[in-house]
Amino acid sequence: MKVKLKINKVIITQTDKGNTVIILKEKEYSNWINYFFQQNFYIEIKTDPIYNFQNTIRHDFNRNRILIPGNQKWKYTNLIPSSPNFRELITNT
Repeated sequence: MKVKLKINKVIITQTDKGNTVIILKEKEYSNWINYFFQQNFYIEIKTDPIYNFQNTIRHDFNRNRILIPGNQKWKYTNLIPSSPNFRELITNT
């Protein structure tokens, strides 16, 4: 089945609402994603800012030991931060 999908340049994806699965051509899916980005004013960034944010949080925690004691700061920081993955689901319209 994977081979047939790849040959025909088709993907199987889940819809946003309900328990529905749809089959789309890759180009149509790509067009849908691009349209979604344009309509919602998203912009692409080249680097992941999560590490800078995490470093700022750690720096602030280290400076303000009165608010958050040093032995508790690890409860509020993520040791391995990562940005969320984008997964677009097609809406039933």
